[in-house]
Amino acid sequence: LEAKHLGKVYEGKVPYTALHDINFQVEEGEFVAIMGPSGSGKSTLLNILHGVFPASSGTVKIGGQEVHFANASEAINFGIAKVHQEISVIPEMTVAQNLMLGKEPCKRGLIDHKKMNQMAQELLEKLHCSFSAEDKIGDLTAGEKQMIGIAKALQLNAKVISFDEPTASLSDAEVKILFEIIHELKKSGVTILYISHKMDEIFEHCDRATILRDGKYITTLELKNCTEEDLIHAMVGRDVSLFAKRTKPSRCDKNNVVLKVKNLTGEAFQNVSFELNKGEILGFFGLVGAGRTEVMRAIYGADKTAGGTVEYNGKLLNCKKPTDAVQAGIALISENRKEEGVIPNLSNMDNIAISSLKKYQKS
Repeated sequence: LEAKHLGKVYEGKVPYTALHDINFQVEEGEFVAIMGPSGSGKSTLLNILHGVFPASSGTVKIGGQEVHFANASEAINFGIAKVHQEISVIPEMTVAQNLMLGKEPCKRGLIDHKKMNQMAQELLEKLHCSFSAEDKIGDLTAGEKQMIGIAKALQLNAKVISFDEPTASLSDAEVKILFEIIHELKKSGVTILYISHKMDEIFEHCDRATILRDGKYITTLELKNCTEEDLIHAMVGRDVSLFAKRTKPSRCDKNNVVLKVKNLTGEAFQNVSFELNKGEILGFFGLVGAGRTEVMRAIYGADKTAGGTVEYNGKLLNCKKPTDAVQAGIALISENRKEEGVIPNLSNMDNIAISSLKKYQKS
């Protein structure tokens, strides 16, 4: 794969240049990381390669052949697949229906559901998934839905596959299976492009790392010949010693408990208790399915509870719906941003203001 002088400008009232004159090459069967800070142009670059939208300038060659994909379907038919960062599924359909969408096996002019379920189940077993091909996809967790995206790419038998932060919502066991499959693909000659912010993944698995910053190509590093400090310096453009360093003391007040949760119980968790002090950042850690998200949703009133209490600033808090939490001064940034975090048909302004419309009402 070769990109020459690739550029992308988003037109609008104020045109925005997302990519400036990008040049890089990837050899057949290589496992190459595309790295850079958020907003550096990584996803934009992959979207151009996969026909999601066209480049404003420059050319792309695959196997020496110049390609101009009008849409993602053309890229897929050419043998270019992508596992997207944002999960795209049809929740009302089964796992098999989502996996085989557009490529369903037919018998006498009708969809062969038995064969479709069998083919989908074989893919799921290859990925060691715990759910079935006949399960409704809307009932799956974010991590399980991400495995569906990976399975879709596998069933296309593509010669180039790109992964856009695929491990963000996967458990450690799922991550291990994913990399085993990626290395199998690499051995068979499939070229892998990989976006991630996780340094341990990059150094353990990738051959090289191509660095972007502010939409510009910076360098390509041979990972066996560089350190994590070299990589971070190329990404952020400054000395690693200046990176992520606390310059002010913590504002945490351990004598002022803001949130006190005692024996909180829900459908996916039991007897959860903790205290959150004023000015404190409290992290919740656990495997996929451990109940972290469900605890937060229960406190916020998005999910029902079966027992326990929540105190906020010393007063009992009983949020039966999210608006109760908002009125109390509690906000939730959802794990499922695409389906629960925004209303796509509304503007940025309307989305930002929707939780505080009373501020803008005229009396």
